[in-house]
Amino acid sequence: MKILKYISYLTLIVLVLGIGLFVYVYKLSPRARKAWTNVENSEKIAVSMESTDLVRIMGKPDTIRRPYVDLEKGNISYYYEPPFMASDGIRFVLDSDNRVIKIYPYEGT
Repeated sequence: MKILKYISYLTLIVLVLGIGLFVYVYKLSPRARKAWTNVENSEKIAVSMESTDLVRIMGKPDTIRRPYVDLEKGNISYYYEPPFMASDGIRFVLDSDNRVIKIYPYEGT
């Protein structure tokens, strides 16, 4: 009887710790808060916006790349980290005039 009670308490503790860890990683950690801020700020970005306005709203990009399909056009892509378990990041493609021409938003739940 005491062993069953001990196992029940241990299971409850492990469950609570697991849920707490998931919530921390998904919403409360500094990295998660930055990612969710990226999602909120990305909704303020519009096509034809200048790169200076993009950076003012979103902050410095995590990565700047040339998109593979746009190499000949001189476009660049600003990448921002998405929330935990997202399949893809938040990305903005800028043309040679440093204006946003394409937005790849976070498509989460």
